Amino acid sequence: MSTQRPEAIRIIGGGVAGLALGVGLQKRGIPTAVFDKGAYPRHRVCGEFVCGVRPETLRILGLDTLLEKALRHKTTIWTMGGEEVLRADLPFSALGISRYCMDQAMAEAFVQLGGALQCQTAFESDQPEALTGTIWATGRKRQRGPWLGLKLHCRDFALRGDLEVHLGRQAYVGASAVESGRVNVCGLFRKIPGMRGRGLDLFYRYLEAADLSDLRDKIARSKPDLESYCGVSHFSFSRGFPYKQLENQAPASFNLGDQWGVIPPFTGNGMSIALETAALAVDPLVRYWNQDYGWDRCVAEFQRNTRRHLKTRFRVANAIQPMLLNPRTQKWVARFARSGWLPFSSLFALTHGN
Repeated sequence: MSTQRPEAIRIIGGGVAGLALGVGLQKRGIPTAVFDKGAYPRHRVCGEFVCGVRPETLRILGLDTLLEKALRHKTTIWTMGGEEVLRADLPFSALGISRYCMDQAMAEAFVQLGGALQCQTAFESDQPEALTGTIWATGRKRQRGPWLGLKLHCRDFALRGDLEVHLGRQAYVGASAVESGRVNVCGLFRKIPGMRGRGLDLFYRYLEAADLSDLRDKIARSKPDLESYCGVSHFSFSRGFPYKQLENQAPASFNLGDQWGVIPPFTGNGMSIALETAALAVDPLVRYWNQDYGWDRCVAEFQRNTRRHLKTRFRVANAIQPMLLNPRTQKWVARFARSGWLPFSSLFALTHGN
């Protein structure tokens, strides 16, 4: 395998992780090219609730100024069966911004810094050495799973807290404000064999099946924006991609964001993980570019740092996830929440990393 340094760091995938890393590297004078199959701006299935990212992380990536106008969320309310079971202050504030605006803003910043952004382009290479200096940020790995994600924006959705969480049968739905007075409503549902429907009709059918008819009616009254509707199916969650699995591969693969691991979206936060893994990638890549490190050592250091930084969060999130979806354990969660025995602040901090 050739160890010659490429002319630019290549990032495959222009989502939050890929664009954030691209901005961070360009700010350090490292030529970077981002390849993405889509175009900007576009809607994606996402909670659009960024929680757990430290200010230092945003400074490392050069995104602190870009995100300073994002909404700040500080309170949450949980409901079950249409009834409130918990109302609490968040241990630390979260950012509210849509992927539609965030991705576009980062893409523009990356290009302004001199980055090469190639949209509607699939990166292809039959040369093994082409993997050296290449970052994979293409989202979750393709594998069949039992979960379905659906999201849309509502123009007139009256929130009772900054973050509403609605627990349903084998489902939960979050709602929080983004820019322009809109509210993002994003749900996770276990797929139901034989369930049919398209667009908003499919969303409504899954809400009904999850015993969330009140929420369905509220969405219907809230001027849903059909252009913002999107869905993703057949996905599962993982505990990350340990470096020891890469030791016998040459060259090693550098995986970022959901390519590293997909954290449950309720207890964890995909946008936060994307930004944090991007920030953890900056220093090893700078050392590689300055020829202090070889590529394999660069990947190994990144994997060690991300595993150390995220392992507790993934373990706790994967343990809590089943309790939030199973109707029996949901009742116990609701009972503890109503009684004040649920250690909400501690669990929230453990699963959001701040």
